[in-house]
Amino acid sequence: MGNFLYSAFILWNCLLSYKSINDKITTELQMSDAVVNKDLLRFYTPKGFKPIDLNNYQSLGPSGITKQPKVQTTGAE
Repeated sequence: MGNFLYSAFILWNCLLSYKSINDKITTELQMSDAVVNKDLLRFYTPKGFKPIDLNNYQSLGPSGITKQPKVQTTGAE
């Protein structure tokens, strides 16, 4: 019985250690993926490259339609 409890204790500690290491690895990989997949173009500057002015462009909403301000009507039309 003593060997079983000792083995269970060792196994439990290994599982806790594995979970901790696994969580750290998952976090590191998520951060790495975010850097690689989200912002690669900031490093790309080919010869003759001219940066764009983001103020000259309008972003589209989730449905692909730009958000228009609501126009209030008086009903007298």
